[in-house]
Amino acid sequence: YCARFTAFARNAPGRVVARDAPPPAGCDTAPASCGDGALAAPDEECDDGNRTGGDGCSALCRLEDASAVCAGVPTASGARLRLVPIATGLVRPVHVAAPPLDPRRVFVVEQPGRVRVIRDGALLPEPFLAIEDLVGYGGERGLLSLAFPPRYAITGRFFVYYTNRDGDLVIARYRVSADPDAADGGSGQVLLTIPHRPFANHNGGQLAFGPDGFLYAGTGDGGDRDDSQENAQDGGRLLGKLLRLDVDMDGPPYYTVPPRNPFVGPGNPLDEIWATGLRNPWRFSFDRATG
Repeated sequence: YCARFTAFARNAPGRVVARDAPPPAGCDTAPASCGDGALAAPDEECDDGNRTGGDGCSALCRLEDASAVCAGVPTASGARLRLVPIATGLVRPVHVAAPPLDPRRVFVVEQPGRVRVIRDGALLPEPFLAIEDLVGYGGERGLLSLAFPPRYAITGRFFVYYTNRDGDLVIARYRVSADPDAADGGSGQVLLTIPHRPFANHNGGQLAFGPDGFLYAGTGDGGDRDDSQENAQDGGRLLGKLLRLDVDMDGPPYYTVPPRNPFVGPGNPLDEIWATGLRNPWRFSFDRATG
């Protein structure tokens, strides 16, 4: 029998006693189906159509500790893209995310306030997270995005962006429960609540971790025509901005400002701001080659 630790505390009293030892010979044997491009769980963690390591999926069809964006996805030359429905029955899906190096699950954000899990091509009946009682939903408002940090497998923490019942923007942190397909709904901790009144549109909504490991958040300018309140140009307000936060901390306020943020220092613009003058950054992404 082969067991593989992804993280443990070496020789921690009362927890783990460890000593270096080679794995059993059977652990170095690839499943017979490895390399055919089809995931065969539980024997395979990934299968990218080859038995070559270093690309995120090892020669034994095990996930590698590598920053492979598409670990476990077979490569193909030429234009072979096509649309394939993977789930039905979702209510107002607005965002899709997945934990790092987890090719078996897709997490779908439903705007009314739920996160659903698609595992091995099947939509699970129970939501991963349900916070409808906190979310103000309608029009451009609702639960808008979800982000898993690089160390999610170790910390179990993830982050959501939603509009609350007052219409304000909220960035909050939750933890997964003992069941990997269910979050602990009582674990929520609010990092930021950004006033967004009186207009209901232009809430932004994107959370994403950059290649630097920091959390980026795109906030809308507060709505109305032509940013009538001029929030995006106001360095004393977090509306109409791209924010950058270091969220790798345990206690309140659950984030710190990276010291190399461009406006760190006394006065405005506020330290959390990475970029100003944005209208409604509903979605953004990082270039895979350049960051």
